[in-house]
Amino acid sequence: MLLSMESQIFMKTKLKHIAKLKGYSNNELAERLNVTRETISRHMNGRTALSLEDVGRYSEILGVPPETIVFDQDGIDIFGILTDDNIVTLSSITDGIKKAIAPFSFPKNTAAILDSYNNNKKFWRHGCLYVFDKSASRNKEISSSSINTLSVFECYTKDEPRPQILVGHLQYDQTLKDNEQTYMFKCLKIPENGKNNLKLIWATPILNVYLKPHLSKIEIVD
Repeated sequence: MLLSMESQIFMKTKLKHIAKLKGYSNNELAERLNVTRETISRHMNGRTALSLEDVGRYSEILGVPPETIVFDQDGIDIFGILTDDNIVTLSSITDGIKKAIAPFSFPKNTAAILDSYNNNKKFWRHGCLYVFDKSASRNKEISSSSINTLSVFECYTKDEPRPQILVGHLQYDQTLKDNEQTYMFKCLKIPENGKNNLKLIWATPILNVYLKPHLSKIEIVD
C-alpha cells in the first residue's frame, strides 16, 4: 500500500542525531523550515509524528536520503574492545555497553568490536570498527565462511583451557590432533603472536571494517 503525503511516521527516528552531525541547531532548522523551535524539538524527541512531507523537507536541508532519517537510531552494541594482544575484552553491563550510531542502517543482528591499539594511537588500526553477525556467539556456531578470512572467534587450547575471544585470519591447522580438527590464526597486529592448535567454540567472519569510523559519520556513544 502506498503512503500518501498525509501519512505520518509514528516511530523513533535519527533526525536529532543527523542534525547534530550536520551541525544544525534547532533554531537554524526552525528558520529554514519556517516553523517554531518547539515544533523542531517535538520532531527531534518523537513527541510529534513526522509527516512524509516533513521527512522530505528535513532530507533536503540535511542532505541525506529520506530513509536515513526514519531508520531506527538504536545502532549496534559494542561487543568488546580489541586489545594490543589481539584479545577481545568484553563490554560490561556494569560499566555500560557503548553503541555505534550511524546515519545509515547497520546489517541486522550485528554487533561491533572497537580496536584500541593503545601502543601507538597513530597506527592505522587504532579506532577501527569491526562489524559481525552476533548470532554465532549466541548459538555457539562455527561458520564455514569464517575460515581463511578475517574473523572473530572464541577458542581455547590444551595449554590454555580458559576460552578467549580473538580477531584475526582464521585457518585450518595442517594436521589433525587426536582425529580432531584444530585451527590457527594470524595476528592482526603482531605476526609472531599468532597461535595454532586452537579448538573453536564459535566463529564468524567480520562483515565490515570501518578504518576511520568518524569519516563515515559513525559515532560511539554511551
